[in-house]
Amino acid sequence: ILNRGGDLAIFESGPNGVNGWGYDDIIGVPPFTFENPKRILMDFNRLEGSIWILHENKLNLDGTPSGIAGGAVTNMVIDSAIPGALPLSLLFASPNFRDMSFKVNISIGPDELTGVPMDMAMDDLLNLGGAPNVAPVQSAGTPINSNGKSTVRAGGGGVIVGAKSPNFMFLAVPTSTEGPGVVDVIDVSSPGYRRFDTNVFLPGIQSIPVAGITGLCDYWRQ
Repeated sequence: ILNRGGDLAIFESGPNGVNGWGYDDIIGVPPFTFENPKRILMDFNRLEGSIWILHENKLNLDGTPSGIAGGAVTNMVIDSAIPGALPLSLLFASPNFRDMSFKVNISIGPDELTGVPMDMAMDDLLNLGGAPNVAPVQSAGTPINSNGKSTVRAGGGGVIVGAKSPNFMFLAVPTSTEGPGVVDVIDVSSPGYRRFDTNVFLPGIQSIPVAGITGLCDYWRQ
């Protein structure tokens, strides 16, 4: 849950109680601050608990402010956790977090972006949205067979895979160095996370001109 103050609250689902297996409540806040937060998105390319956060002022990889002002989009991931059912006899520094830790995987800033983005979305070109939904035994009721918003699907051999495999992130920049409204395109399929050139017939790296743009949407954002 991305709060307006810039912190990120982690919610763990239930059911809770004596026979439950989760707190069904907020369990803690990672030690990072995302200034002027705007949007949070699931990272479909990493199923280990990874998200994209749109905010301002780029972060260092240790999560501290970099001092670089301007638009930023940061990838935060669950760095480590204890898997499986945990006995009550274990002692944790933060009981609700159960020694789960987080890290900044990448923070993209003004060195790539052409301004301060106000919204973001991921491409849906490669997706399994029409495949049957995956439902754990803890699900409340029976989900619809297909076209659901579950972020995972069943792959071959019983392997769980992401419901889509985006190559590109789209960032709505109302006021850009390239004009009065563009969509910056970031290649999220390669380790560099560089801005993608959308017009090879012009010199330099070109964004998509969309005058007055303030919002974006994809299927899993509905």
